[in-house]
Amino acid sequence: AEGSSSTNLNNKRTKMIWEYRIEQCRQFKAANNGQMNIPDHDKVLGMFASRMRSLYKDRLNGTRDLSDIEKEKVCILEGLGFCFDGNFDANLDKFREYKQRTGKSKVPSIFKPGEGIDKELVGWARTVRYDNNRMNRGEKSQYLTSDRLRKLVRVGFDFGEPPKKEAPWEEMFESLCIYRSEHGKDPPTSHEKLGYWVTKQRAAYLRKIEGHTKHNMSDEREEKLRSIGFVFRAGRRPTEADKDRLRAGKQKSFDDKLAEFIAWKETHGHPYVPRDGGEDHHLGKWVVRMRQ
Repeated sequence: AEGSSSTNLNNKRTKMIWEYRIEQCRQFKAANNGQMNIPDHDKVLGMFASRMRSLYKDRLNGTRDLSDIEKEKVCILEGLGFCFDGNFDANLDKFREYKQRTGKSKVPSIFKPGEGIDKELVGWARTVRYDNNRMNRGEKSQYLTSDRLRKLVRVGFDFGEPPKKEAPWEEMFESLCIYRSEHGKDPPTSHEKLGYWVTKQRAAYLRKIEGHTKHNMSDEREEKLRSIGFVFRAGRRPTEADKDRLRAGKQKSFDDKLAEFIAWKETHGHPYVPRDGGEDHHLGKWVVRMRQ
């Protein structure tokens, strides 16, 4: 009889503690604009939130079978909107609110102030779409687990159209030739088909003349683009002397660069070497790398 009485007392105490925690969760939700992303380091509910997330992970991963009481606890917290998956669930709640308010399931890729959309939600949706595209290409994603994908599909998240496969270089070059013959100039970077491609060619060319070993601008491609008058850079084009100087800058040892920096500092009276232009920009970029 004494053992039975003690068990009932413990059960009653456990129930009271649980109800007290649930009430604290409701208070947290009311004080945080209706969201329940309780951090594990929260002074009041941190340990409780951590234990509940462990239960959720055990159920999700099949690590162990939850008792009926534990299953009930998880269900109750799910009904309250508890964020078992931390920031992911919090952003999922923001998406639900955005969809309900606007009727749209596609979150914009760019945040614009004044449009009534949460900046963090925009960045989160961009990450989700990026990782989904990686998985469509057969790559792995550490972020989009099967549970997260299931949640996204359930709420109707719009992943967007799969990225189109980039056309071969020669095909794009032919399109560029046609455009130039019709317009007499290179297409703007905003051009739907060629804008991004010409930007990539200019970026590859810049890496090449700066002495980088990894770039996609072969001599053959450069010659083809030059033959139709393609403009690699606005303003003055680099001469052979410019290229030689850049290559020499890349080949200098650490001691050579350090000596050059000391001399520059003594000449100019300060250590802030410009990196965005001028004959010393290669030294400026080196200084930035050393500071990092």
